[in-house]
Amino acid sequence: MTKALGIHTESQFRTGLRRDGFDEVLERSVAPGLVLDPHQHEWDSRLWVLRGQLELIDAAGSVHLSVGQACEVPAGHLHAERYGLDGCTVVVGRRRPSTSQAA
Repeated sequence: MTKALGIHTESQFRTGLRRDGFDEVLERSVAPGLVLDPHQHEWDSRLWVLRGQLELIDAAGSVHLSVGQACEVPAGHLHAERYGLDGCTVVVGRRRPSTSQAA
């Protein structure tokens, strides 16, 4: 399940990424109104909204995020993404599950 996180600043978010083993960190800007159909990733994702809004949708419902909010999507979790009409910029951390976690 996609879960919202109680992170309040970009600094706290980036510190948490390093602490929790998210070794790939990137900043991603997304076009206004972009919708990504249901998909999944081979990595755990944690993201923090720098600008704009987005909605993550899964079988359990949806999570709406705006500036200063964060969430986490585990590897293999089926979800869709819907970005706000003004576009969106997020900081994204990726962590590939270890072999022992996948077993």
